[in-house]
Amino acid sequence: MAVRNLAAAEAVRQVVLAETPVASLNLIELDLSPLTSIRNFAANFADRGLPLNILMTIQHTPALSEREGFPLMDT
Repeated sequence: MAVRNLAAAEAVRQVVLAETPVASLNLIELDLSPLTSIRNFAANFADRGLPLNILMTIQHTPALSEREGFPLMDT
């Protein structure tokens, strides 16, 4: 799971594992604002050799566009 707050996500992970002991949940930090965080997430994910079972994306991240020099898109 890509998460912004590892501590909060770990608490939720523990609840899920308590209810479903056979579950396997991997947490990786990801903040969508700085591009460096996205690159770090991608490298961390690739290093783990895990399958990508589900990919959900957001349509637009204004903070990323403004901070990293990407043009704003109206979609």
